[in-house]
Amino acid sequence: AICLQESKLSNNLIEESRTLIKNYTLSGTSNDAHLSQRERLRYKEMKGVSTLLRNDHQKEQATVRYKKGSTISHTRTVKIKIDDKRELLIINTYLPTRGGKRGYNNKFEEAIEEIKEVIEQNSTLKTSFLVIGDMNYCPWGHKKDKKRTKLMQKFVQDTGGKYLVTKKPSHKSRSHSDTWCHLDGAKVSKDMQIEEMRILTPSDFPEAT
Repeated sequence: AICLQESKLSNNLIEESRTLIKNYTLSGTSNDAHLSQRERLRYKEMKGVSTLLRNDHQKEQATVRYKKGSTISHTRTVKIKIDDKRELLIINTYLPTRGGKRGYNNKFEEAIEEIKEVIEQNSTLKTSFLVIGDMNYCPWGHKKDKKRTKLMQKFVQDTGGKYLVTKKPSHKSRSHSDTWCHLDGAKVSKDMQIEEMRILTPSDFPEAT
């Protein structure tokens, strides 16, 4: 699976683009579904997530369960059956930025609760999970943001496993030149292990892709 964040795709565009990329099927979540028509016209924030799953894995997909009445706006989840004894829950997420906006940590907490709820609703003895994406949290750069730090610490504690980031920083600040941070991350269940997380360069992609 290929997980994309800040895709900025409306629900209509997601549907129109489902089979646009050869050998893959696109699915996604757009916050525009939860806005009024007036708000939707002004919608400019880089939100939304999209997941590309190879067509030869489509038959291995299992149904993702959601709590009745839940609003899913920060994640896109696929569940893949590995074999009769194991299944993998892949939660693609884009957590709200700090951005100096009022109430930003309330939205961050809302997103964290959404992820926890998806894990809880789909966890069995044979389920492993991977939460991956733009977490908008840097373990070093956001130390002074005590609320966000506590929310992340509690998230890791409540769900078990580890939280991982790349060795090199993955984001350059848009407002502060020469400032880099580790905003991308992965949260894995305690039965999983990621051998390497690294930042891709153009040389990692085949020509003409």
